[in-house]
Amino acid sequence: MKFDDGLWIEEEAYKFHIEAKNHLRQMIADDPKSEGTAFQHVVDMPLNESWAKFEDGDQGIVRNEIFLKKMADNYFEVYEKFGPTDIEKIVVKKMILFTIALYRNDSAYFERIGGVGTYVCKNADKFKIIQDDPWGDYSAYLVGIYKWWKQNDKRKRTKAWIAWMFIHIIKKYQDNQFYRHSINWAFIFIHLNHMRWEDDELFSPDRWFPASRGKFANALYGGTY
Repeated sequence: MKFDDGLWIEEEAYKFHIEAKNHLRQMIADDPKSEGTAFQHVVDMPLNESWAKFEDGDQGIVRNEIFLKKMADNYFEVYEKFGPTDIEKIVVKKMILFTIALYRNDSAYFERIGGVGTYVCKNADKFKIIQDDPWGDYSAYLVGIYKWWKQNDKRKRTKAWIAWMFIHIIKKYQDNQFYRHSINWAFIFIHLNHMRWEDDELFSPDRWFPASRGKFANALYGGTY
């Protein structure tokens, strides 16, 4: 990881932990119904693509980093065939890379994204049907993933932000063919490659911050740390 200590005393760490996240927080504040009406904040968000990959001097390759990189690389090779608008091209690439950056460099998100990844991979057999109908409506799978995360995530400060992302994707999946084909593509990729995903004890919800570590700091801030 590059910025796993959560500090932002260095310029790149500040851009990652403060500036980039503030753009996303402002997007959510300006679009409380998760409609996707404030994506200009994502377009303007600072993003160094090196945040999303291992480089010399990092603490090592993060578990499942290769899985996520291959998934992203394969998607970027085909996603234009799904008919995105110009702004969707920018937003989807930045959000995927930033999600991987969060997984690599923010321990609380490493736990959550990894946990969702394990949950999805454990249910990957369900996605086989999508290969026969990649344009079909499988929103029930998305809703099921959202409900599982919502039930298990106890961190008050970030829960509304993560929920916004889930709700937006579910809404758009139901009426936007670019979103639907992209998500269905991801389900197919996971079905074909789920055995390559590696579980980790930190991915278990009972280990997510602050369920295990961080209890004292979280209590000190009234459950909002």
